[in-house]
Order: sequence, then C-alpha cells, then structure tokens
Amino acid sequence: MQLRMALLFLAAALAGIAAVLYATAPAAPATPALAAPPAAKVRTTGALAAAAVPAPKSAAGAQSHALTEAMRKRFESAPNYAAFIHDALQRPLEGGRFYAVLAYHRCESLNGIEAKHFSMHAQSDRRDKDIVVIKDMMQRCAGVQEHFPDYRVIHRRLVLGNARGVPDVLSMEPGLLRLRQTDKARAISELERALASRDPYLIATMIELNLEHYATMIELNLEHYASLLGKGYSREQHRTMLYAASAGAVCEITGTCTENLHLQMMCAAGGYCQYSDVRDYVRGGFSAEETRAFNEIKRALMALARK
Repeated sequence: MQLRMALLFLAAALAGIAAVLYATAPAAPATPALAAPPAAKVRTTGALAAAAVPAPKSAAGAQSHALTEAMRKRFESAPNYAAFIHDALQRPLEGGRFYAVLAYHRCESLNGIEAKHFSMHAQSDRRDKDIVVIKDMMQRCAGVQEHFPDYRVIHRRLVLGNARGVPDVLSMEPGLLRLRQTDKARAISELERALASRDPYLIATMIELNLEHYATMIELNLEHYASLLGKGYSREQHRTMLYAASAGAVCEITGTCTENLHLQMMCAAGGYCQYSDVRDYVRGGFSAEETRAFNEIKRALMALARK
C-alpha cells in the first residue's frame, strides 16, 4: 500500500515538473538557454540591463545565479501568487518563467480543497497547524484561478515570450521529455547544466527526470554513479526504490521534507496525518534491507546534487 502511495505522490510531482520544463523550453533549440539575448532586442533596466550585456563567463554565471536565487526567494515568500506569476513571466533572465509555472502548479494542487474539509476529520495539534498552513496558502493563491483558469493561458504566455527570442535562463531543451535510452549523453549534459545553475528546484527537477537513465548512465560515469544503484540493480525490481529515494533526495535539495505542501494537504483536508516527513512517508513499510538501499541511493543522489 505504501509503495503505491509513494508512486502516486511522485507521479503528481513529476507531472507538474514535466510541464515546467516543456513549457519553458526555448522555441529554437539552437539558442543557448543561458546565453543573454542581444541588448537591442530586449528592454531592460537595472539588474536586468546588466544581465543583457556580454560579460566574462565567470562573472556572467555569478550574476545569473544571483538573479535566479532572488527569484527563488520571491517564489517561496510571495504573498500573492497571481501577482507573482504576472510579474515573473516578464523576467526570463531571472528564471521567472520557470518559477511562474512552479507557482501555478503549487496553487493548482490546492484546487478542490474547501472549508468544509477542515472539519470532516478528528482534530489534533498537528492537523490544526497544517490547516493554518493550507488556509494561508489558499489565501496566497487567491486570484490565480481567476487570471489563469487553466494551464493553456500560462502556456500561451510562455510561447509568446520564447518567440521573442528571450528564453528563460532555467529552461531545458524542448525535446528533453522525449529522451530515449540512446539519448543518455544529452540527458547527462542537461543534468550537468542544471547542477551548474545551482538552482535547487531545477536540480531536483532534473534528478527526477533523469531517473530512467541512471541504469545506463552508470556505464558512462563510474565515478559519480557506480555507488548509486549497486551491482545487483534491476530496473524492474528496484524502480520503486529508486523513485522513493529520489523523493527523499528532492525534498532535501529543496528544503521541503518536513514543511511539505502535499503532506500538509493530506493531513489538513484528508485527515491523513500519520507522516510529517516526506522521507518517512515514501519509505513507510520498507523492510530493513529496503531501507538500507533507500538510504544508500538517496545519499548518492545528494552527493550528485552537491557536486
């Protein structure tokens, strides 16, 4: 039962992440995603104007990281996500489109929760706290559904933005989601680029999307992947373990293991309050041997993220 729940939990997260990468991908694959557009083609002021001016590679990388880090902090603390999305969509040089879609999916995940759900289950200190969190998040998401009734509205904005030749600095190649096993070199390249961005949400995204390639990637990069799955790895036998360990690593990378919106929703609106930590949730019911494998794979994924 716990394994099925863990897979459902990850499937929901991956669905939103996949939409982020697909929608924010630049229209022209030949355009380097991290390259600043010619200054004449984009109107910028302040920090954005500086980002559009050619600079030494190291300086440009540090500046881009500072801009995307500031956008990430705005995403995490935005008092109103409708206003945040509108503004972030206009800031591709700061990773704004990437975070606008993350904000949209964060609010979309609350759809269907109503005030009546908060009084349908037994109360507890834990549940009372989660109800406060979810009510606050619902308030912060006020207006998102009205301005962006479905994902197509945001998608059109993203397509128009990409058509102007200003791809988001945190976007990935448009064909990434259709990778096959023969494309493992490109999968590695995209993962390396995400690591270079130092953006925790992008790194977490790419780790999840690259799961299917780890089995073959071991042969290409023994130093980084040999300890990830071990000699006895079998794709069919250990796939669930790999996804569970990925969820544990991803929440650690993004700092959302104990303050996790999905678990808080499950408790506040559904009365399922058994777990308050994603890592405990996804490995619930594992045997001692499965827990050992979970910890080893998660440890290797975290080492990869810190590379």
